[in-house]
Amino acid sequence: MIGDSSGADHVLHYSSSDEFSDIHITGLLSLGCNIHFKDCFATSKFSAMTSGDDEQILHTIREFGDGIFLLSDWLFLHSYLVTAFSKFGNQIDPIRQYASDIIAPFRNGSLEQFTEWYKTCIRRIPHVRFVVDSDGYPALDMLMQQHLESNILGNQFHEDTIVRVPCSHMKLGQTEWVLKQTLDFMKLLDTKVG
Repeated sequence: MIGDSSGADHVLHYSSSDEFSDIHITGLLSLGCNIHFKDCFATSKFSAMTSGDDEQILHTIREFGDGIFLLSDWLFLHSYLVTAFSKFGNQIDPIRQYASDIIAPFRNGSLEQFTEWYKTCIRRIPHVRFVVDSDGYPALDMLMQQHLESNILGNQFHEDTIVRVPCSHMKLGQTEWVLKQTLDFMKLLDTKVG
């Protein structure tokens, strides 16, 4: 099972839910999931938008570009935004609700949601890998510090289950990075299963 960005959060939610505990999953690859509220950059902005308010929506869209310094990342982000807003226009209630649902477990600012997902997935799924992009390094550093201090990831934590990649969150979602991470994970599965 593979999920990218907010899709990774969905994969983790379903994989750790009691409702789906009887489904056998051999491997789980999470690309750029949220670890902390600070990781919820885009979803927190979408969740605050107001349907029908063109001025506010455009102001928020402009904010998305702040802090992007690579043309490739800017183009990737804006192609995503064009696709989303071409479908919904300024009636963005579905996007706002989806974003609000994604960030809800992180609003308290703790690492609890991620650690719960992590421990449940590690317990249920034989092969798990969380890929963290450079935008997620601060939250990952905070997570690892707390794990060293209080074992918040549990006794089953293993270093190869969480890996850092030297690319931005935007780049991690691009086809070549998704394919590379997927193929690397498949090779890992082949060596462990085969």
